[in-house]
Amino acid sequence: MDNFIPLISLLSSELEKNRINMINDLKSILLKSSEEVEVFIKIFESWVTKLPSISGPLNLYIPTSFKDKSIEVESYFVDKSIWNVHISYHDDKRFIFFTDQFIAEFSPQEFVDNCEQYLISNHCFSPDKVNEICEHARHYLVERMCEIDSLAMNNSDLTKPRGLIDHCLRFNDLNIT
Repeated sequence: MDNFIPLISLLSSELEKNRINMINDLKSILLKSSEEVEVFIKIFESWVTKLPSISGPLNLYIPTSFKDKSIEVESYFVDKSIWNVHISYHDDKRFIFFTDQFIAEFSPQEFVDNCEQYLISNHCFSPDKVNEICEHARHYLVERMCEIDSLAMNNSDLTKPRGLIDHCLRFNDLNIT
């Protein structure tokens, strides 16, 4: 049984790495999606539809990363000719929309950070989930130790760290919640 303690520690470490990688992948996907014109337009529309009325021009400060998409951005506003829109590009990563009476800002990084905190605070990717998986793995090992006590342990995949980790990760794929 003492031989399995390092394996559980290794499993815990691997699960924690996977948890961190998953969070980073999600953050990357969200940041990348904020570079899409369709996302920018949805954000803008969400803001402008909440305004009571629009008098005067709409001013937009858009990140310079959108400059190569300027035709797509500007064509959207030409089609919506009810608005007098002034577009400027700036070196900041934030989107800023304003009229003579209203202003709004969208920061993709702040949005992603808020999403990350939401996922963590709702235990979607919490260290507690990693501990729960490790606890299930420990119970599994204890049960298997009792079953295979009389068998030669050298023939078992569970004696190899990779075999144990693979088994526990497959166990996790069963959607333990």
